[in-house]
Amino acid sequence: RIVVQSNVEASLDDIMDCGCVPDAGPKPVTVRFRVTNQADPSRPALSQSWSSQDEVQALPTDSSRPTLSDGLGLQHIRMVANSCDMIAALWQEGAQVCFELRVET
Repeated sequence: RIVVQSNVEASLDDIMDCGCVPDAGPKPVTVRFRVTNQADPSRPALSQSWSSQDEVQALPTDSSRPTLSDGLGLQHIRMVANSCDMIAALWQEGAQVCFELRVET
């Protein structure tokens, strides 16, 4: 089961009043898109989180990654996120694996 959740960190008033304030500019808004999924209980948990801002190019090879995965998808996500001034992240919280894409306006 995949649950898609989007969360805009601003009130409706903030969004509607996003015009210029004298000497202050528009109000910044953070937009987050988060996808969560149940982790496969037969596989070990992710040993560390991943972010497009990290120096490492992909998750390390360990038993939590599928045998056929080489992390290439994460490298492509990093390239696109960085090109679009977004931040992508992947982590595990208990039995939930989470992926988030965040952009600041």
